[in-house]
Order: sequence, then C-alpha cells, then structure tokens
Amino acid sequence: MRAWLAWLLCWGICAHKVKADVRWTIEPYLLVSPDKSLCLVMQELTISTNGKNYFATLPDGRRIDLHTQFSSNGVFRLPDLQPVYFLDWFDHSNRFVASSDFNSIVRISQSELAPVLPVPAVMRFYNAGREIRSYGAGDLIEGFREGPGLNTVSWPDHVGYTPWLDDFHAMGPNEVEVVTTPRGLFWGEHGIILFSGNRYVFDLATGRILSEKRPMLNGVTTIAVLLLGFALLIATWFLRRKPGTS
Repeated sequence: MRAWLAWLLCWGICAHKVKADVRWTIEPYLLVSPDKSLCLVMQELTISTNGKNYFATLPDGRRIDLHTQFSSNGVFRLPDLQPVYFLDWFDHSNRFVASSDFNSIVRISQSELAPVLPVPAVMRFYNAGREIRSYGAGDLIEGFREGPGLNTVSWPDHVGYTPWLDDFHAMGPNEVEVVTTPRGLFWGEHGIILFSGNRYVFDLATGRILSEKRPMLNGVTTIAVLLLGFALLIATWFLRRKPGTS
C-alpha cells in the first residue's frame, strides 16, 4: 500500500513538472512581397522554453535569425531591413489578407464566437499599421444577438459557440470577399439550411463594403411582400362582395 501511494505521489510530481514546462509555441515567420522589396515579420508573441532560433532566408540568399534581427512585428524594406512601420499584434498568415505592398491588411477572425458580452470585432482593417475600421458580427449578419444561447436557432450551435465565418479569399490586389455562415433552423449542430450566407466584397485599403448579397434579408423581404399582397387581395375581395351574397 505504501509503495502504491509513493508511486502515485511520484507520478503527480512528475506530471506537475511536465505540465509546468510545456508551452504553446507560435512559430515566427517572414513573408516577402511579390516585388521582393518588402518583408512582413511576425514573431513578437513567440513563447519558447528551449531557446530555439527561428531563421528565414531573404531573396538575396541571406539567412537571418528573426529573434535577433527584429525587435518587433512589422513591415521592413529589403535588402537593408529598415522598418516601414510596426505592428502591435500577431496572427497566423492564413488569418489575414494583405495588399501586395503590405500597406493594407485585414485580419479576419476564424474563431467561433463565445457567448460573452460584448462580441469582439470579427474583421479589422489596417493601413500602414494603424487600425482604420472594424466590423462586428452584428454588422455583417442580420439578427445576430450578443449573449449566451441567443443564436442557436438560426445558426448551428457548437457547444454554446456560434460560427460566423464560412469562407474568405482575396479578389485581385485590393479586394477581399467574405462569406458568412448559412442560416436556417438548427437544433444543436444539426438542422436545415434555408439561406446561404451573406457575401461581401470589401475594399482592402479603406475597409468599405463595395458590394453585398444578403440572401436571408432578400428572402424575408420577398416573403413579407407576398404575404402583404395576399392580405390585400383578401381584403379587396371582401370589400367588393355585395351585401347579402354568399
């Protein structure tokens, strides 16, 4: 019995030590512009316990250590690596779209929205490192409400979280298209899709919406107009009936 308790105690200490030493590591990276005159560096939030170095190869063949070469995230000129502007945020390369000169960037949240108040911005537009515009889920989706359990009827519910994004991609050098989650009647993660998601095209430089298609809004409007027309027809028929006729 004592040996068993001693083994459990030893296991608990070792497990606690392993847990304390483990860290999430977000590896830094460097992106080069199409004309090879600029590079975008992301490495500020890297957490590492093993002292690992992260290297990148520049267009001229030089191999540099991102940790020692750059003190912050941002855009830098090539080949002298002089800063153009700095960034105070980190994100994975598949979570933002940048213009060819890295002057305009939009960050697009791919996270499902937690039932908290308020819901954070899901799109943020930057110009030369400065945030110029943002959109919340309520700006892009009709009827989106902030708070726990309020969106589980018309969206699939993933254990209390609401997915808002279906897809996004760049359209040419200065535009980005975003498609929101389809709408319908859902119970948990199962349901029936009634309307495809909203489709927006944004100007990358300003964050302005250039075009939009809102199937649910158009569908509901069409149904409302048809119901109103039907009600008017019924009312007209009753008014035109002669007294005493059946």
